[in-house]
Amino acid sequence: MSVVDALRTFSIIATIFHFSLSIILRFMALDTFGDEEKTYKKRSSTSFVWSVIFGAMAILVPNKETLTQIMIARYATYDNASAAIQAVQNAADYIIEMVGKAK
Repeated sequence: MSVVDALRTFSIIATIFHFSLSIILRFMALDTFGDEEKTYKKRSSTSFVWSVIFGAMAILVPNKETLTQIMIARYATYDNASAAIQAVQNAADYIIEMVGKAK
């Protein structure tokens, strides 16, 4: 689960970095002409695409708390709950029976 948190943090940082870089490169393209302008625009577009990819990862990768809830939800079914209730009832009956024999 800690790996997922690290991946999410990395995705957020990479999103901010690439988005900022794409804006900077786009402004640099405004000051140049010709092939250099095309290069800056191409790099800006590529950086923007990377920011979108990392942004999607940051949104879609669940955090540690969400993963814990998913794991709990997987085992918290009606069958498991009724089995747990039955086990508690059996244990209570056994304790009452043993106390009754001890008198």
